[in-house]
Amino acid sequence: MISTANYVARRYGVRSAMPGFIALKLCPQLIFVKSNFDKYSKASAQTRAVFRDYDPEFEAGSMDEAYLDVTEYVRLHGTTGPEVAALIRQRVQQETGLTCSVGIAPNRMLAKVCSDRNKPNGQYELPSTLAAVRQFVAALEIRKVPGVGKVTERILSAFGVHVAADLHTHRALLAALFSPVSLDFFMRIALGLGSTRHSDPGPDGSVGRKGMSCERTFRNMSEPRDLEAKLGELAEHLAADMASEDLKGRTLTLKLKCSNFELRTRAMTLPKYIHTASDILAAALKLLQAELPIEVRLMGLRMSSFLEQVRDPGQLSLAEMLAGRRSPAAGAEAGPSSAGAKAGPSSAGAGDYEGEAAGSSLGEGELLELSLQDWGRRRGPRPPAEDTCPGRDGSRSPDGREAKPAAMGEWACGACTLLNPGLAGRCEACGQRRRPHATMAVRRGQKKKPKVEGVTLDRFLAGKSRAASRGIDSPASGGSADIAECSLCREWLPETQLAQHMRGHRLSHR
Repeated sequence: MISTANYVARRYGVRSAMPGFIALKLCPQLIFVKSNFDKYSKASAQTRAVFRDYDPEFEAGSMDEAYLDVTEYVRLHGTTGPEVAALIRQRVQQETGLTCSVGIAPNRMLAKVCSDRNKPNGQYELPSTLAAVRQFVAALEIRKVPGVGKVTERILSAFGVHVAADLHTHRALLAALFSPVSLDFFMRIALGLGSTRHSDPGPDGSVGRKGMSCERTFRNMSEPRDLEAKLGELAEHLAADMASEDLKGRTLTLKLKCSNFELRTRAMTLPKYIHTASDILAAALKLLQAELPIEVRLMGLRMSSFLEQVRDPGQLSLAEMLAGRRSPAAGAEAGPSSAGAKAGPSSAGAGDYEGEAAGSSLGEGELLELSLQDWGRRRGPRPPAEDTCPGRDGSRSPDGREAKPAAMGEWACGACTLLNPGLAGRCEACGQRRRPHATMAVRRGQKKKPKVEGVTLDRFLAGKSRAASRGIDSPASGGSADIAECSLCREWLPETQLAQHMRGHRLSHR
């Protein structure tokens, strides 16, 4: 496959991405030069060093393309845009021996179009005036705009759209035919609008690229064994490229070009992020099996949906939290007395465990529980919610007062127990969605402990404390009795008493 062609070869119809045998038919005297990416990378680094002298924050479009904002340089040095462009072209040719073309315009989209006007070694300036931009855009061919390919050009041509001015003329028709995103793109072209600033860098931990791919062209191949071998080479190459940038991806795409030049693609989103050649090959073979039998002349693999490790700078990861709890200094600083004083009855005995942590090792489960308790104390005490649930044996709240029944039409939030108006769909305090009336956490007849995943720390510790004070062996305390949790008041009680407990709820709401 031809990666690029010089201007002499292009006169014969030779172009990039064209098979070599077709190019030889168009130009029998064609000379092929083997690619040398090391040389290309070196020349690219030299040109980028020149660009940094005029815009330290320049944005590279590819190895041989870049966007520079020279507004500040022009202001500081008292020069003009065309003079800066001529100086850049001169320095690039002196240091690399290469020529380059430059476009000067008010925004990126127009500068890209202008850079194609005077190739291979020239420059073109579009004045930064409204009249000049309108006149330039009105006669701009659609195919010359970056982002408009052959398929889009054919579709637009069928509706009488050939230049950018036609986009504005037929805007009502385009609004009916295309999506809002496409319509916005077309209107920006018609008005000559484009970005005037460089793209903002992503947050720390984000991946700058959307995908990474590799592909190979070869003689027609149809044997499954040969296709699998070629797929293994691509998997190793892609894994090496991903390892160079420490990337892991989830979506793998297989690209196949048949002997009749028909293009096929298949994609798979994996349940986990992968990066090794063996994992990539295993997933790619599944995609290939779905296309067999087939005769292909091109095969490619693309990985996307990369893992981005971005989190709030103030948020501690679980590993960091556990590492802090393992520190002897942290355990000694906390002390049994201070920990017990802050923890209150819901975490009684936590100070003793922290004292042990300084001198002996604890299990992961105990260590995690202590870390959660410490995190809860650092969040500060939470004001106790009034118990509006009539108890199963006398109906008294924790502070000894008579339990106050809910008013007519009110409902208790299942997360924070706040009473909300009957017409409210969400809790006014925590935003929790209203749940159906009093559902059992454990269905009758089941001998299975209720799950406690998703229980907040306050509920976890409060339920543990209440169950211990009433002599109930709750899941929060590691017990094994058949108990259940009331979905309204979050009370842990034996399963046999849950029905009577909830009847009390219904009576209180009446």
